[in-house]
Amino acid sequence: VLVPSSSGSAPAFGATSSRMSGFAETNDFKRVLVLGSKKVGKTSLLSAISSREFDDDYYKTKKIDKFWDIQRRLEFIDTPGLDDKILELMPLTDKPILNMEEDPEIQEIFMAGRKLGAIGGYMLVYAQEDHVTKIMVEQLLSVVVQVPDSGKATKIWVVENEGNIMRVKQFDTKRLPKKGKRGTMEEICEKAQASFFRVNVKTNKKIEDLLDKIAEDLCSKKELNQLFPNTSSTVNSTAARTGCEVPSCVVM
Repeated sequence: VLVPSSSGSAPAFGATSSRMSGFAETNDFKRVLVLGSKKVGKTSLLSAISSREFDDDYYKTKKIDKFWDIQRRLEFIDTPGLDDKILELMPLTDKPILNMEEDPEIQEIFMAGRKLGAIGGYMLVYAQEDHVTKIMVEQLLSVVVQVPDSGKATKIWVVENEGNIMRVKQFDTKRLPKKGKRGTMEEICEKAQASFFRVNVKTNKKIEDLLDKIAEDLCSKKELNQLFPNTSSTVNSTAARTGCEVPSCVVM
């Protein structure tokens, strides 16, 4: 597959995924908007997707960023993490805390994502060991279904990150709903018609399964002979001349 060279010029042969700029805009990539609390591993997950390596350093996402999976034709739009403090309002109202029509921060994130092109689906990420980030994802689920679309069913993938992530408690969480009162995340996802995945960003556990599911839902994956038809024709022609049977012939 193609990835950009370090200079950012013409793409070169290499890994199946990459983080890059100026490439996917002119191709048939399906866009996935990635949302969640601050420091739950969103950017680390996307780095693992693009490089298959875990980045243990924490870099605060301050603006919209992009990551690509080339063969699956997926473009992931990374967004700044939401502030957990907004959840302090939960005991004061029965309505969803995050509201597409009333919350400027939510509007800014969603509109910035949509300016980049049509959004194919939403990936909501939370940390397994942090109850507050799970509640944030539950709130985000209510927002995602508010987003106007073309009448098609909204594709949502909820991702629980098993990786041990140290987060600083931002407020007193004693007044928030307890874990057992809302059901498991699997049950919540089933009701919302969202797919649930439990991954480990540090070990890459289940990340390939997650990507395959997203590509399947968005009908975006391309076979290598579709990505490189000229190369495929050359291989077949060479194999015919040399008597090698394709696809058993290994081309280096």
